[in-house]
Amino acid sequence: MRTRLAPTPSGFVHEGNLVNFLVISHVAQTCDAAVALRFDDIDRLRVRGEYIDDIFRVLTWLEIPWTDGPRSTADMAQWTQDQRLDRYQWARQELWVTGLAYHCTCSRTQWNAFTGDSCPQQCRQGDHPFQVGRTATRLHLDGIPDPVIWRRDDLPAYHLTSIVDDCDGRIDLVVRGEDLASSTDIQRRMSRLLPGNTFHQAHVLHHPLVTSEGRKLSKSAGAQASPLALSDELRATVSNVAATYSASAQAHLLRSREC
Repeated sequence: MRTRLAPTPSGFVHEGNLVNFLVISHVAQTCDAAVALRFDDIDRLRVRGEYIDDIFRVLTWLEIPWTDGPRSTADMAQWTQDQRLDRYQWARQELWVTGLAYHCTCSRTQWNAFTGDSCPQQCRQGDHPFQVGRTATRLHLDGIPDPVIWRRDDLPAYHLTSIVDDCDGRIDLVVRGEDLASSTDIQRRMSRLLPGNTFHQAHVLHHPLVTSEGRKLSKSAGAQASPLALSDELRATVSNVAATYSASAQAHLLRSREC
């Protein structure tokens, strides 16, 4: 089996990242799975060299091994998602020919205020051209708000890059937080529409989120926003939490294999 570490270098590593890294590593060791490292860095305006340095620093401190991917910040030029834009463009075109993709002029605010599962202004029934800064490409999926597959700034969206990279990287074991369960559903459904894409066949394990006083530990929730003080105490704490989550994830994987 093959799994992956896929950090986003748009901020410094926080405690929730540490646990996720360790859960992935523990599950990989138990399943004898190879671990690939990739950076979800398509949003270049938010990427900074110190964030990339911080990820490598933390992985070294946690002693997490990986089999392929960049080894240091100096390697990043050949591993950046910018190098894969042709693959994302291909996937966008394949989804377009299904007849389910459309260019949408509605803002995120309009979508958030809308209660249906189609476009607030019925853009799917129109014939809007793609215009940078004005339209995004969305994919119609029954029962849920239509996800963006190509952004207004003319870059591929997360769901698209994730399933293309996982398929091309031969990833068949994905370990992620339970807050991404809805993303997993979207990505599985998208994968089934893409010729040759195998993400929908992968084992996906969702581990509980790490919280502090009831608050999710993540950049969006205001978690550690500066380089972590990498102490023995912190390492012991996150290792214990990760071990607990890993046991649960491994049991789930075993049950799914038996089925």
